[in-house]
Amino acid sequence: MYILERIISIAIFLFFTFLTAYRVAIIKDDYSKIKKILLQYLLLLLILSFLYVPAETADLTRLRIYMENNYSGMSFKEYFYGLFTTPIFTTRTLYYVVTKIGVKELLSVIACFVNYSIILYIIYDYSKNNNIKPTSISNILLLYMFIGQFFEVISGLRNMSAMTVFFFCIYREFFKKKSIISNIPLYLISIGFHSAVVPLVLVRFVYLLFQKEKSFMKRVMNYFLFAALIFFTAKYGSIIIENTANKAQTYLSGNVFSYFWTYLSSILTVILLLYASVIYRKVIKSTIPNNYYYLFIIYLILDIVFCPIEYSIFRRYSRFAVMMFIPISLQSFNFESVNSSGKLIVKKQNIIYYLLMYSILMIEISRGDLCGIRYFTF
Repeated sequence: MYILERIISIAIFLFFTFLTAYRVAIIKDDYSKIKKILLQYLLLLLILSFLYVPAETADLTRLRIYMENNYSGMSFKEYFYGLFTTPIFTTRTLYYVVTKIGVKELLSVIACFVNYSIILYIIYDYSKNNNIKPTSISNILLLYMFIGQFFEVISGLRNMSAMTVFFFCIYREFFKKKSIISNIPLYLISIGFHSAVVPLVLVRFVYLLFQKEKSFMKRVMNYFLFAALIFFTAKYGSIIIENTANKAQTYLSGNVFSYFWTYLSSILTVILLLYASVIYRKVIKSTIPNNYYYLFIIYLILDIVFCPIEYSIFRRYSRFAVMMFIPISLQSFNFESVNSSGKLIVKKQNIIYYLLMYSILMIEISRGDLCGIRYFTF
């Protein structure tokens, strides 16, 4: 259905993605130019998200109908008081604002902006601060865009937004040296998008108990923050916990959608992450903070655990694992051995990486999420 429209739409998406990656790769370490190119690409993605035409059976189509039926006549008072009775208060705000503006396409545009402004900022910021080569930036940009994220961002909206904001918190804490306390508003915004992120947030706070710190006071503060989380969750988080438990029960009951090709795509994604983590472990250990790397491994293991159990959770968490992989991948591709034999080994390793990456792309554009992209109808 709409085969020609989808082929043309996918071609447009891939053309501008490859063009952006090429323009970045040929730059000679001028990060101001890289920033400009990434901003142009963000603008393009926003335009494509505005033009996106969801299928009649798509979740976004049903969501637009739901918003029209439930938010078009809602007063500000009803919206405001409803914030205290729902765990997805961020999503409720998004629905209310977009419905009142009256431009339904803004739902996808805002989700696209939240996701890609954060991801592209992190790619740029980390690269600039760590002298990452433009070719390495180009590689991770292709990986992130090839795994079907774009469709899930503009159509799934809530889940990807929640995980991206949460990843931004982690990046700020481990690479920008920001305190967890300063990220509390962002954690709340993330949880307010979708309950799927709640287990990830809980893992992050539990990890505080095992996180190595140079300062004794820092370790004490970590224990205090964990205790504070337990207290506030027990006292005020009943709605969030109950909603998360209900969602988990729905997923684990097996009554949700499952699709072989996207399952396979996610499996290959995890294999790629595992492969790179093993092959480049020496580079990673010398460039990536241990606390961050071990947290990435924990999330990757959590994702693998759900692989045989539940499709939806496995696919969503594999997306988050790719986000966590961004700094690791940038450092891995930035590595150059000092001798010719070393360079040959790195080249062979990268060939396998590329084979996995392009296999994922082929699945996504032929049978996966990217094949659902459509910007117009003849």
